Amino acid sequence: MGVPVVEELSDEIYSPTGIYAEVAAVDDLKTHMFTTKNILAVLWLTGVILMVARLMTGWYRLRRICLSAEAVSENSGLGNRNVRILLTSQVQGPVCFGLFRGAILLPRQIYENTVADKLEMILNHELAHIERKDYLTNLFQRVVEAILFFHPFLWYASLQLTQQREQICDNHVLAEGASADDYTVLLTQIVEKAMHEDRLGAVALIEGRLLSRVRFLLNPDRSQKTKLSIRAVFICTATILTSFGIFGTVRLAAKTETAMETTKVKSDKTDIALTNLRRESVENLSQFGLILAAYAADHQDKFPDTLEDLFDSIREEPSTYGLTEELGNWANYNVRYFGKGKTIKDSGETAIAYGNSLFEAPASEGTNVLFVNGQVKFIKKDRLKKLDSMPKTVLEILDIKIDPIRQGTNVIRVKVQNKTEQAQMFRLQMYTRSPGVGGWGTSSFDTIEAGKIKLMRHACKIRGPVTDGTYIRLDFHNPGSAASFDMDKWRNGERTDWFKRVRYDSSDLEHYKIDKSLLKEASKGEAEAVVKTLRQIQGHIKNKEYESAWNLFTQDFREAEFQLNGYERFKQMMESPQRYALSGLELLALEPKSVSRQNNIFVLAAAMRDKLWTVDFVRAGGQYKLDSIGGVISNDWQERLLPMLEKRTTKHFDIYYFKGSTAGKEIEQIIKEKEKGFAEICRFLDKDSDQRIKMVFFEDGETKRRVTAHQGAGWAFGNTIVEIYNEEQKLDPYHETVHILMHPFGNPPVLFSEGFAVYMSERLGAKALKNLSGGQSSIYQRVRELKSKNEWIPLDELITYTNIGSAQSRPPVSYPEAASFVKFLIDSYGKDKFLETYKILEHSGNKQIQKRNIEKLTNIYGKSLIELGKQWEETFMKSQSQ
Repeated sequence: MGVPVVEELSDEIYSPTGIYAEVAAVDDLKTHMFTTKNILAVLWLTGVILMVARLMTGWYRLRRICLSAEAVSENSGLGNRNVRILLTSQVQGPVCFGLFRGAILLPRQIYENTVADKLEMILNHELAHIERKDYLTNLFQRVVEAILFFHPFLWYASLQLTQQREQICDNHVLAEGASADDYTVLLTQIVEKAMHEDRLGAVALIEGRLLSRVRFLLNPDRSQKTKLSIRAVFICTATILTSFGIFGTVRLAAKTETAMETTKVKSDKTDIALTNLRRESVENLSQFGLILAAYAADHQDKFPDTLEDLFDSIREEPSTYGLTEELGNWANYNVRYFGKGKTIKDSGETAIAYGNSLFEAPASEGTNVLFVNGQVKFIKKDRLKKLDSMPKTVLEILDIKIDPIRQGTNVIRVKVQNKTEQAQMFRLQMYTRSPGVGGWGTSSFDTIEAGKIKLMRHACKIRGPVTDGTYIRLDFHNPGSAASFDMDKWRNGERTDWFKRVRYDSSDLEHYKIDKSLLKEASKGEAEAVVKTLRQIQGHIKNKEYESAWNLFTQDFREAEFQLNGYERFKQMMESPQRYALSGLELLALEPKSVSRQNNIFVLAAAMRDKLWTVDFVRAGGQYKLDSIGGVISNDWQERLLPMLEKRTTKHFDIYYFKGSTAGKEIEQIIKEKEKGFAEICRFLDKDSDQRIKMVFFEDGETKRRVTAHQGAGWAFGNTIVEIYNEEQKLDPYHETVHILMHPFGNPPVLFSEGFAVYMSERLGAKALKNLSGGQSSIYQRVRELKSKNEWIPLDELITYTNIGSAQSRPPVSYPEAASFVKFLIDSYGKDKFLETYKILEHSGNKQIQKRNIEKLTNIYGKSLIELGKQWEETFMKSQSQ
């Protein structure tokens, strides 16, 4: 077996750099893409502009005609009404015009060639329009047409309104004594003359729908209407309402697309996560392949039958094959091994293992496979079947449901179908893990009768706080028929491998949350009963009455906490505490503080030395029973924890700490440092602040993680700072305060926000790099050291970082680099320009925004990023005295 290599297959090439480039290209493409909602908006706006332009053009033409028209000196037939009659040759039919002072435009030839009584009929019709203020109705109608032009029903409704108005005005003419026959003949004659030329008057008359008006006038049953009909009003209202419905639909579509875009961003992040997982998998598989080859060389060229055989051999001689503890743990949980009966001399296309962690990732299309010849190939899932590595099974997993997850007891429901005529054994292996705390495994066995579907409910435990790195892994086994299954043989090594494995990251699952609207203080009787039950459990354990204590646990708690051996394991744990187990000493140390209730769950807050726990109880069979033990739920931890702590209030701080803790003993010094930092930061910014800051000190990191679910030593969010403070670990007293006071100034890239926090800490007299691998060094001393060792992050890369703290960001390098660049900018160009930079630049992972950040930086300082970088390096290299 040669040195493992990565082969680039035709179906998919393993190339992390290439995948990153593809993700970056997608990001750039998304920035320039027209989305559906943008296209719809552009089309609608274009239509509105065209319709408004049409309306304004018509108004402007009429206005020009009115200005050039000749006024009639006598308003024949109009009495003393303030209405102008204007004569013009530019219209072919009567037209009303004007908002504040009405005007009637008449074709000159109609005025000169029409007898007085017929002319009076024409004027009476137009006068009716003016008296009814139809010009306002018409204006509103045209505006609605412009806005809702896309609605086909609108044009029908608009026609109905126009016809209604014309019929009402025609009725007015007849009410003044005109003959319907004479009036109809007059309208027909006017239209015949107007149609010879396509002018404004002809268009107006055509829009009035002459035929409809004539039918109305000649209908002996016509009504003497003087108002718009209910039908017309209904049609118009329905049109507008349905138009709003269309707008609502478009808006909903826009929201849906926004949600899809958000999902796409999340998908892009998933792609990057998968890329990292593939890289880890291929590197570890390659190393593991060398170890398997070394084992085979010592065992007649044969690979081990199981990984247990390999590990047993290594345990006997730990240094034989060079397997580190880290790689061994990875292989134990993340390798699917099927090298039994295979040798180094087998064909190079013979697969012996593949990476589980990548295979089980929800979005993964395949996994990395290790072959006999040492090659590691990425194989898609449909091709994995050809490797014949999947165990055969007659069971089918129909459904998996996981209740909202939390620290402590969790419930998993699985529906399984047995497709055979024999009862089958089913095993579910549940494994959970939280970063920094460790994993927890639980197994359960069930019998599924022949041809039946069974819904099973199982419980498992998440040992630590639920964070981004928490996950649940489920392995499904089919050990064989129920009749032939032997539990003792299975426990002694005759185990079958899983036929299906799924993994759920915490981001894939709903999290259990305290609903404040449902959470209320338990009644006095309920609280007393819950506390009494805890005291009973503690008393039974103290007196070694284990069976009595066991009966006060729910079945879920028993299964999740004590696994297959149940009661026997519980007794063992109470008498000899184990590393990952809940011990009797811990249970005995719980001191009740308060009891709350959410529906049928009673939540007991209990202190254990300097730690805070929640103990859930439920009422079953007339008795309160312990159902789960875990840390305080992160979204509610302040409300539960802070009332239990000591508190000191200063001018700008509310400081909380555990009684008897290191922070409590040194509270006066802490207050002095915090207030000094607050004042000096405000003085530097030339701006006072009345902001109050909440400080919470924890004695150790485990307690902090358990309570807040945050992994680091320090954390600033909103107006709250959380820190670890003990004899060995005391954080820089100013760093997090800088973050909170700078929040109103802007949200720049972390190069500037983190760099400024470290810079200010050193300015205020702290050893700012002490907890960042810099020891007692100053900022400039540290970067000179890093530069000389060629441990360096280019400035054009550092300015794109969205966080400094993860391993990928190399905190021992990125923190001092960022701080020294900020120091250089402030010392060389002044704080005003730096604060301008802080306000203008944007924190973003988007490449276009990052590009604009560099352009803005260049505009502020008058130099390119490359020029600033060179000047920066020259400055700190020459500053030997700093």
